[in-house]
Amino acid sequence: MSAPTLRAVVVTGGNKGIGLAICDKILKDNADTFLFLGSRDKGRGEAAVEGLSNPSRATALLIDPCDAGSIKTAAATVQTICADKKMQLWGLLNNAGGMGAAGKHLGSDVSGSELRLCVKLNFTGCVLVTEAFLPILGACNGFLPRIVNVNSGAGPGFFANASEELVAKLMDRTGTTAPLEALADGAAKAFDCGGDNDAVSEQLQGIGCLAAGMRLGGRGQFAYCLSKGLMNAWTRQVAHQQKGKVLVNSCSPGFVITDLTAPMCEARGKTPQQMNMLTPEEGARTPCYLLLDADITFTGRFYGSDGKRSPFHTRRDPDNDPEYEAPAEEEI
Repeated sequence: MSAPTLRAVVVTGGNKGIGLAICDKILKDNADTFLFLGSRDKGRGEAAVEGLSNPSRATALLIDPCDAGSIKTAAATVQTICADKKMQLWGLLNNAGGMGAAGKHLGSDVSGSELRLCVKLNFTGCVLVTEAFLPILGACNGFLPRIVNVNSGAGPGFFANASEELVAKLMDRTGTTAPLEALADGAAKAFDCGGDNDAVSEQLQGIGCLAAGMRLGGRGQFAYCLSKGLMNAWTRQVAHQQKGKVLVNSCSPGFVITDLTAPMCEARGKTPQQMNMLTPEEGARTPCYLLLDADITFTGRFYGSDGKRSPFHTRRDPDNDPEYEAPAEEEI
């Protein structure tokens, strides 16, 4: 019997925070796996690889999910290295993201262009990366390849605040990215209308981003929730398109201590422990489960930080939901 093929996985945004913890857990727990640690900066990526538990099975991969040229080059690099090492690219974990300038949480100081950047970081870039790597993903040792999109509670949070009509459209697994991109454009135009939050809320209600009677809070937080909601809607689409060929799932790592969340602690004058935040290592558990566990045979699902299947359309808090039961399966 021939020896099992060494499988390879790509993790974007792998040089710090949750991404770095994911990369280290992959290598610690899976001796048959080679890691491409994705980073927007070559030096930071290489430094991150040197600090991993098993750097001999990893290499830094320069990839900027907001740059089509960078993505194309990265995919070609991975294909070449896999061929040279006789490996099969088997997994893609889309972890890179952020808020960009939309990290300004309060007031009306987030522009339409800043919303668009947030959407590009968390949704459009994820789509571009996935489209580039799909052609070289393949089954390995009898297991279908996998794609995991790192989302957050913000994704279901957006669905929960949107109109029922929009939620139905977002949950349509047979849809395309064009309406999702148009929705983001409509929200950006609402941000640029020049009005206060009441005026912007009215425009967002008009396109379904807010249900009737809902009012916009922090614009930066809305931009982030929108971007993660679009990512989850697209996750269902690509899971449907790749059914039987690639397993595609999304998850929340939980409320994790990172560069993105640290300002929230400062704003509230609390420590991460007081806010019941998770460590990056704890946040890595569900993404790694979906990427590498041998029992994963499902696709098109969203999972919480506690490793339980969760609804796409409403937020749940694993810390305060001990009796939680997964909802009925959404068809893919």
